[in-house]
Amino acid sequence: MPNKSAPCHEDKMQRQVADYFSQRRFAPSNWNGFHDSMIIPKIYREVSISRIGRISDIIIYITNKKIINIECKMEGYEMVIMQAIDHLKWADYSYVCLFADTYLPAYAIDKMVANGIGLLLWKPEIFVEVIQSGYNKNKEKTIHDSVVKLLKKKESIKTGMTELKQQIDLKI
Repeated sequence: MPNKSAPCHEDKMQRQVADYFSQRRFAPSNWNGFHDSMIIPKIYREVSISRIGRISDIIIYITNKKIINIECKMEGYEMVIMQAIDHLKWADYSYVCLFADTYLPAYAIDKMVANGIGLLLWKPEIFVEVIQSGYNKNKEKTIHDSVVKLLKKKESIKTGMTELKQQIDLKI
């Protein structure tokens, strides 16, 4: 069954997903139940992970041991699932975010669940977690550490365009 034509652009999806997570607060592993101890995440977009030859659409950095990768696609699911699996080489949690009208067969959902990949569905102004990602115990420590090091050098950004502009400004 073909996907319905998506009325919005993938960049809008990424921006709204990044904005959603930038407004969330996360509990640390030693959470004492007080709101003041909640962690404000750092959000990154369009980050090149050279060690795996991929670009991460969205990275949510909470702590060194709680880094979430989200791959966004307006249509299609096969490629984005493969991207999310590749990001399991370094990410603590990996999600696929699809336009809500995207056709997703049962075998694709089974593949995601088998790999611990979560599923987010998006429409403009609506965002739902359908399948929760499992904690990735099998990431490669050297790749994970290199991503942490890379993120610590970058400013937390919400748009890939901001980073692109910074790179252009530096070259001028």
